[in-house]
Amino acid sequence: MPGYWPNRFRDAWERLIQFNKQKDFNMYQESVQIPIGSWAEKRFETIKDYDNKRFEMNTGSGFSRKVSNWKDRELVNPDNVLHLGVVGYNKNHSATFPKHLPEWFIKLFTKKDDV
Repeated sequence: MPGYWPNRFRDAWERLIQFNKQKDFNMYQESVQIPIGSWAEKRFETIKDYDNKRFEMNTGSGFSRKVSNWKDRELVNPDNVLHLGVVGYNKNHSATFPKHLPEWFIKLFTKKDDV
């Protein structure tokens, strides 16, 4: 609930959980990709030889990275926080949500003319 809270900051985000009826489902990540950002050009001016090799994380997590995979890319997948302005139709309702929120998920999970 929006408001002034003397013992905490306001809630600036809301959790959103996505469920699927089936294990196999369509997901079109390329339809919601965003520009890579201005950091990339400067970062890749100084790319090192080890950036072209897969770097295994030393935490034992199994995760790894290869920085050169990002080179020459203009679009990347968004992170797990969607930054959408609160532009809703029912501004007098406490549970209004951004009108672009359902559009984002429709783009992510459907192609044109899907039912």
